[in-house]
Parts: sequence; C-alpha cells; structure tokens
Amino acid sequence: MPFSWVSMEEAQNNAQLDGKKILVNVYTDWCEYCKKMDATVYKDSLIKNSISTYYHSVRINADSEDTLVFNGVEISQHDLARKMGIRSYPTILFLDNSGDLILQINGFMPIGDFKNMITFIGEDIFHKTDFHEFASGEWNR
Repeated sequence: MPFSWVSMEEAQNNAQLDGKKILVNVYTDWCEYCKKMDATVYKDSLIKNSISTYYHSVRINADSEDTLVFNGVEISQHDLARKMGIRSYPTILFLDNSGDLILQINGFMPIGDFKNMITFIGEDIFHKTDFHEFASGEWNR
C-alpha cells in the first residue's frame, strides 16, 4: 500500500503501536530541490512501497507557523525545524518510534540512494555497518 503523509502526532501514535520508524520530510515552498523530490523521488513506486513498509511519513514546512504535536508538546513547524538544527532543504529526518533522531540527511537524494537509505534505516542495518559499505554491496547480512 503506498504511503501517505500524516500528522506528526498520528505518526508518533501509530509508531508506538506498530514499532515502525518515522520519516519526516522537512521542506519549504521556495525550495527547488524539495519540489524535485516531490515530483520524482516521492512519486516513484519503489519509494512509495518502501516508505509504507518501514515508516509513518510526515511533512513539515520549515517556514510555517502552523502547529503540530511532537513528543506531546505543541510547537510550530518552523520552531521544530529550528530546534532540530535544520538549515538546508530538503532535509529528511529518520526518527525511531519514540521520536528520537536516528539520522538526518540534508539535500536532494536520487531515487536509488534514497531507496538504499530507506532500507538501511528501516531494516536496522545501521546498527551493523555503515551506509557506504551497505550501499556498495560489500556488506552481507
């Protein structure tokens, strides 16, 4: 089933129930690479299926004053992005089911690299090896 963007509160509630991780796409309306990710990467069927397998997915507009609930606290999207130290866009946050940061990726990622990263974090391979060894195919499960 293809993924859909949900609220942070819904993602965290669902992650507590099913143990999935949370993928957060932090973007701005003026960011060209954010638009490119939306138009290509997030439209790809392999990406959609991989995200829905491992994650609950959230979008945060780093320029928005709209509020969300993160770890039980109401905060604006802008303030959350700032609190997380995000200074470039797009930024992808991979959070565990408790809302703790696993990894932050800054910038556009091509489909193949993003698919590898989704799997690397989603299957907990990051506990066993580094991303470059995994992505090169030198790592064996």
